[in-house]
Order: sequence, then C-alpha cells, then structure tokens
Amino acid sequence: MRFFTLIFIILIPYELLAQEGEGIIFDGNRTWAEIKKQANEQNKYIFMDVFATWCMPCKRMDAEVYLNDSLGRFMNEKFVSVRIQMDSTGSDNSYVKKWYRDARLIADSFKIKGYPSFLFFSPKGVLLYKDIGFKDLYQFMAMDSIVLDPLRTKFYLFTDKYVSGIKNYSIMADLAEFVRSVLKNEDLAVKMALDYKSNYLDNLSESELISKRNLDFLYDFNFVMHPWDGFFKVFYEDPERIDSIVRHPGWAKWMVDNVITREEISNRLKVQKGSDKRYPDWRGFQSEIQRKYPREDARRLVLDYEIYFYRYTDLNWSEYARVKDDKIKEYPYLLNSGWNTFLTLNYNGAWDVFIHCNIRDVLGRALAWINLAISLDTNEEMQVGYKDTKANLLYKLGKVKEAISCEQDALTLSNAIAKRQGTEKGPYKDEISEALENMKEEKPTYTYQGAVWSQQSLQEIKK
Repeated sequence: MRFFTLIFIILIPYELLAQEGEGIIFDGNRTWAEIKKQANEQNKYIFMDVFATWCMPCKRMDAEVYLNDSLGRFMNEKFVSVRIQMDSTGSDNSYVKKWYRDARLIADSFKIKGYPSFLFFSPKGVLLYKDIGFKDLYQFMAMDSIVLDPLRTKFYLFTDKYVSGIKNYSIMADLAEFVRSVLKNEDLAVKMALDYKSNYLDNLSESELISKRNLDFLYDFNFVMHPWDGFFKVFYEDPERIDSIVRHPGWAKWMVDNVITREEISNRLKVQKGSDKRYPDWRGFQSEIQRKYPREDARRLVLDYEIYFYRYTDLNWSEYARVKDDKIKEYPYLLNSGWNTFLTLNYNGAWDVFIHCNIRDVLGRALAWINLAISLDTNEEMQVGYKDTKANLLYKLGKVKEAISCEQDALTLSNAIAKRQGTEKGPYKDEISEALENMKEEKPTYTYQGAVWSQQSLQEIKK
C-alpha cells in the first residue's frame, strides 16, 4: 500500500543506504517450479527481476541498487530472488538456456512490455505486484513495502466486491493500481480510478488533497488530472511543494506539461481528425497555450508533441528529423546530463532511426545526433553504445570501411573496460562482435532486434 512505503525506509539509517556489499542474492540454480516450491516451503515471497542483456536501465539496477548491503539483508530474509534473462545470446550458459521456455511463458503470462520489469509473488506463487523501469533505492524499497502489506493478498476479493457494487474508497487507489498491474484489466482499473477521483478526491480540501498517498495515486493514473481541478492548481502554481512531497524534482512540471499537452493539443487533434486540414495548426496550439498558461514554455511543449506526432502517428520520418533538429538546437540545456543525452540523442534518436528507418537524409541527421552525443557524454560505457550506434548508421549509409573501423573502436573500448574492471566481457561485447562480423560479411546488422533494411540500404553496403 502506498501509505506504508516509508516504513522500511525509516527503519534504515541514512548512512547505511550508501553501503555496498553482497546485496541481493539471486538464485542461480533452480527452475521456476523449484523456486516456487522453495518459497512456499520457507514461507518467503518471490522477487523476479526480468531483464535483457542489452538493457541499460537493467545494468544500472545491477550497479546502483542490487549491490546495496542493507537492501540485500532485507530482501534475502523476506524473498527468494531470481533473475530472468529475456533475450538470448551466443554466450548464454546452461542455466540461462534452462530458463528459455519459462522465460517465454512468463513474458506471455505476465505481459512483459519492457525492461527491467519487476514481479513480486506471494509465498503461494500468486502475483501481488508488477512494475517496470529503473528504480532508485528508495523507489525499490517502496515496492517492497507495497508487496509485504498483508492487505495486498486480499485484493482479489476486494476486486470481486467492487464489481458487485460494494465500494471501499479507503483502499480504492491501491486497488485500481492492483487491477491494472496484476489483473491486467485496464478498463476496470480506469473505471475505479475515475470513480475514486470524482467521488472521493474531488470532495477533499486542498490540505487534504495534497498528500503523499494521493500524489502516488496521481502518479499511477495521471489522466484523471484536468486543468480545472484542485490538483492542477497546486501543481501549476507551486510545483516545488509537490516535488518536495514526492521527492522527485521536476515531477510536478512534468504533470502540468502532460495535462496541458493532452487538453490543448492531443484532444484538439482528435477533434480535427477527418477535417480538410492536412497539417496540424502547431502555431495556433502554441499561441493558445501561451495565452492560457503564461508560465509554460509553449514552444517546447509543441515541439515535443510534433516529434511524437511525426514519429508515431503520422509516421513521417523526414518531418520527425526536422523537428527533432529544431528542438536540439533551440534547447541545448536539455542535454545537460549523460542520461538525458543518451535518451534524447541515442535511444530515442539515432538508434531509433537506425532500427526503423532507411531514408538517407534522416540517417544522416541521426549521424549528426550521435556525433553530438559522443562529444557531450564522456562516460566510457555510454561511449561504447554511442560508437556502436554510429557504426551501424555509417553501415546503413554504405560507408562500410568507416563503419567497420568505428565498430572495432567500440569493441576495443568494451574490452578495455572489461579488463580494467576484471570482468569477462565489457558492455555490449556480444552484440558488437556479431554486428562487426556481419559488417565484414556485408550482411544486415541487428535484425534480431527488429532492424529494417530496404533493398537500397542492402545495395549500398555491397557497393
């Protein structure tokens, strides 16, 4: 339950949170059936870390969270922990291969959409909680607190009662999250969230409304906030107050941006759909947002939506690249951290273009983005990924010799990192090695990750 998330945190002195040691002990021998049998016999909960070898947030969990000694002591006492690799590589050992079949079943049964994913089960093997994406130490401990709340095991019964018309607003926020994440019933979860918002939260005073518990609910169901309600007023006028409660700098601003974008752009585009207008009125959206919300940077909001629109709705790669170029030039401060650089210029930029696009002009623009990332972010592990992206863009453009040289640089750096850290393999070594061999043999790269190759692109590499 959200209102218990601070219990475990309070019990651990602050100075212990930075300690590193053995951390969480993940079982490395048993099958899924054996894990469930052990948990039941020992009356322990089950924690399952679902990851992929290429996943950067997964690597961050390994380095920044799982090694924490205090967290490890707690988890090892309460949970049987296991890690499930969802991709396959040429270097997989017998244990990973033994899990191939169960990994596929787990992905299908629990609707795994991305990595890392976290699954928590009762000692009886019943799914109690599911989450996704990198979590820092405090966020991870908050998940533990939710799972260990005794009320959690009764949520299946409370769901049946709600469907039959028996409503309990004291638990409805957490019940809606449970129905969404565990039962995978999005329609019922949305119904519960809207019910809770309109029949309970909207009747509270501002002092009652702005609490940690209610903000946690809003984090899970942000679509319930609108420009005319009590939440929005505080989020817009006093974002620092909200951020201090949730301990997440910038979250209030993100929520305000999200609501304004939904109401002033997305919903208006739906109304315009089917009209004679060929292109959205981006300037009109910008003017209206600036008039209604003078504190907002309307230009940035509209640029963000244009990027999304041309990438996912209109599927216009050329316009997407043009608008993304505009944003990079107009807002260089948004690349002020390695993580932002990685997401903006590589993962949601150059790498995305390489995987899905074959238009030469767009590939050229993506090459400029990854060169910028290389110049801005000096983190060596990130550099390995950036060089790999650059090499594959060069390869798709037909610059085979340059591509091979760049990919070799990436592999050399990966090996150097491994040697310095005393590990068998450096970051992305298997992926880069395979791509390098394919380049030398003039074969397409990263097809197993869904990379698309047009006939023109294939012809370019064979010139």
